[in-house]
Amino acid sequence: MRIFSPSALASRKRGDAAVLLERAARMIGSLRDASRGRFGAANAKLSALDPTAVLARGYAIATRRATGRAIRTLAEAVPGEGLDIRVTDGVFGAFVAGAAKRDP
Repeated sequence: MRIFSPSALASRKRGDAAVLLERAARMIGSLRDASRGRFGAANAKLSALDPTAVLARGYAIATRRATGRAIRTLAEAVPGEGLDIRVTDGVFGAFVAGAAKRDP
């Protein structure tokens, strides 16, 4: 039967604890990096789906002043109707003077 000294046992346990602590730190870092990657991907998808993101590319969204509904087609533009035009940095008003179909 071997007799171990308490100091040798404590030293081995400290070594074991240090190894476990290092392993836990690596796992936490790996999980953190994976979470950051997933967050970045989700943020990019969300930004791509943002309807106002097109405004930053030079487009505008026209809505009826009375109802707030978007004008999607030429047929929906009624002469004399008030519109709100949203651009990247704000909104301005306009009135429909007439409509002209775009050449293909």
